[in-house]
Amino acid sequence: MPAMLDVDIQQQVKEWRQIANTIPNLSSGKSKDGKKTSDAINKLKDYHKVLDVALSSFKETYKKGGFYWKDQKGLNVLLKPYIHCVAGDMAGVNEMVGHYNNCQGNCLIIDCKCLQKTYLDFPCNCQPISWLELQECSDAGEVFKLFHERGIISERDMSDIRSDTELAKQLSKHKITNAFDGLPLADAHQGIIGLTPQEMLHMMGCGMFKYLILVVKDIIGANGKNSRVKGLVNQHFVDVKEFLSRNAEKDICPMSNREGMFNVTSLTNNEIRGNFVGLVTFMHTTYTITSV
Repeated sequence: MPAMLDVDIQQQVKEWRQIANTIPNLSSGKSKDGKKTSDAINKLKDYHKVLDVALSSFKETYKKGGFYWKDQKGLNVLLKPYIHCVAGDMAGVNEMVGHYNNCQGNCLIIDCKCLQKTYLDFPCNCQPISWLELQECSDAGEVFKLFHERGIISERDMSDIRSDTELAKQLSKHKITNAFDGLPLADAHQGIIGLTPQEMLHMMGCGMFKYLILVVKDIIGANGKNSRVKGLVNQHFVDVKEFLSRNAEKDICPMSNREGMFNVTSLTNNEIRGNFVGLVTFMHTTYTITSV
């Protein structure tokens, strides 16, 4: 949806135009012998080949210098399209930027150089860059130097990855030809990485909140130990859930105790978030301290 259009127009489905709704494994993504590839890296290469074909009309319009559009006053206005932001879940974002789509790599975050083994260190190695600091840089070289000093991945790093296998492994990136490389992007310093914000559904709801609940479970007793206390937690969580449902604050996510407090496998994203709020409340009440 073009960002230049009024927000009311952007929210109307009839005004939406889809360039590539689904990305199938077409002939553009087949190997030279015509057979479909099966390993993960080649599948990712296939994805970007097909995506490149799907975005070909966008690229052609960009190369032509844009297109003319008649405004409400009847004037012809030259529009030059560019990609401002890409919204998607973490799995889709990882595919777009060529990042490892698992938790086994050195870097779990797509846009920073912090290694997984240093995630518990404080302060963290990567530091954010303000717009004012970018404005103070005299050229692109200083900008990329600033990104390097702050431990943040830039377009220079993505370019070096193509010829440096060790750097690619270190940053948990695949050596691929990215379909977004030839497209006009709003972020000239980070490229597609700077246009793909991390979404909260999988990162927090089905990620951090879920594992924080499991960590509390293991602190009480790992591998089935201390089941008596866990049973008391499950028992009293029913009361906490009931008390919170009577709260005047109605913005709390729904909670569920159908499988017990610590069984998060069958819960939805919102229920996991709600149970986490309930757990935090549970651990800070005198009712819990005197009961468990």
